[in-house]
Amino acid sequence: MENRKRISDSTLLMIMMGLPQKRVKLDDSDVQRHEMQWAKRYPHGFEIMTELVVTRKTISEAGFIEDEGYLRPEDGEYDYEIEMYTEDVSLYLDNMPLCTDDQIENIVIPQLKNLIKLW
Repeated sequence: MENRKRISDSTLLMIMMGLPQKRVKLDDSDVQRHEMQWAKRYPHGFEIMTELVVTRKTISEAGFIEDEGYLRPEDGEYDYEIEMYTEDVSLYLDNMPLCTDDQIENIVIPQLKNLIKLW
């Protein structure tokens, strides 16, 4: 087992709540991968690195609508799903791994999903 620093759930949640939001710029592909990083410099360095997968699901296709004899373009309507996997999330404090897989799954990933804004 890898040597990790221990941190309480409440301390981890407080640190996570202080992180800034990040924008993810989307393109036209259906599946996109993005690497994200957050860092805070307390008396000690805290850093989170993750890879996320954004999947685009089509609700309605883009196309044209006839409007009073003219064709006008209509944008498609899409729904996006953000996925993160425990093995793709790394947390470090003083360059040493931090927290357990359960904490990553139950605290870190839900908090990070709230910090990501699709753009």
